[in-house]
Amino acid sequence: METTRTGSRRAGTGTPQRGVESRTRVRGAGWAALAAGLSAAMRTGSAGTGEAPPLDRAALRRAVDGMTAGGVTGAVVRVAGADGHWWGTTGTGDLMTGERARTDGLLRAGGISALFIGTLVLQLAGEGLLSLDAPVRDHLPDLLPGGPDGYDAVTVGMLLDHTSGLPGPHSSAFRSPGEAVEAALRGGGRAFAPGEHQQENDVNTWLAALVVERATGRPLTRELRERITRPLGLCHTRCVRAGAHEAGVRPGDAGVLEATAGRGGECAGGMVSTAADLDRFLDALLGGRLLAPAQQRLLFELPEPGVTTPPGTGTGAGGRAGGTGPGAPAEGPMPRRISRGGLTRVVLPDGTPDGTVVWGRAGTGPGYVNGLFGTRDRTRRLACSLNRADPPGPDGERHVDDLIRAAFTAGRQAGG
Repeated sequence: METTRTGSRRAGTGTPQRGVESRTRVRGAGWAALAAGLSAAMRTGSAGTGEAPPLDRAALRRAVDGMTAGGVTGAVVRVAGADGHWWGTTGTGDLMTGERARTDGLLRAGGISALFIGTLVLQLAGEGLLSLDAPVRDHLPDLLPGGPDGYDAVTVGMLLDHTSGLPGPHSSAFRSPGEAVEAALRGGGRAFAPGEHQQENDVNTWLAALVVERATGRPLTRELRERITRPLGLCHTRCVRAGAHEAGVRPGDAGVLEATAGRGGECAGGMVSTAADLDRFLDALLGGRLLAPAQQRLLFELPEPGVTTPPGTGTGAGGRAGGTGPGAPAEGPMPRRISRGGLTRVVLPDGTPDGTVVWGRAGTGPGYVNGLFGTRDRTRRLACSLNRADPPGPDGERHVDDLIRAAFTAGRQAGG
């Protein structure tokens, strides 16, 4: 039976407070008024700078309720920020056990893992352990070929903003990121000249993970743990071994980190997390708690205006090479580009001159599609994961787009 649940939560826990809304109305009217005033103050400014309108909970409920009709078997949605927290679930969270979707259930991070890896690269750049302007072949000369038709011009920074022109992945069956890159290189040549276009591509992220390991001399899992998950208290975010089954996560699912950390295969089963952990990570990333100021600026700095997606790519949420892309600056209903720091910038038409701008990442994989987005001022953040019985495709990406609209613009549209 499908259910949709909303409500407040105790800070720092994953347990809903049953009946909290009725108690709050009686005991906390004064605090509610104060919170509303603070929320309005935090949202002051033009929409184009990224502030969201008041949270429209009814629009979020409608978006979640309509998913199963579109092929979604289960979903977890979390919205957090100045207007409080909203949770919604529907359908099945674990396709192997049939357990219903839970707000605290584990989910496969998939494409969102690229934000974790990109953060590591930026941290190492800030510490002088690598340069974003250096060729990737400086770190991986044995993996990327050089020469006239090679990849001498591909820099580390191009892996983050996806302007490398590397071919897209050709297989999800591999044991290490190096093996995955080799398979992609065998499957085709350059998609475009380095720096000419921008197209989201898992091969860029696999290479970035390898660069982290070469630059530090340590496994990626250790860098993730010591630099991000442990300092932020992300207790449910971790890598799993290939074949391991965890609630809400199907063994064998492919993901951006499916084969990273080849030393011992600690991450060969991908990276798992929870909606709450992902929200905490995004809040820290947007808030400048993970990066030095120079690298923090790169999160919101876009490539030159002429760097667009290759002709023929779309604007869906997944943005995979060989599928839909992040969208050229002036194309589609939700134009998006990728920043030099690896964040996807999405402009939401909302009836205002500049639209609402959100930053984050969406990703797809076999059986799931997910998204993690927030306004630059962190007053509104969305984390969602949707399960599907079939490959997501454009329809699954559309559901993420619907959630983005409901979370960030529905209140403005409803209020005129």
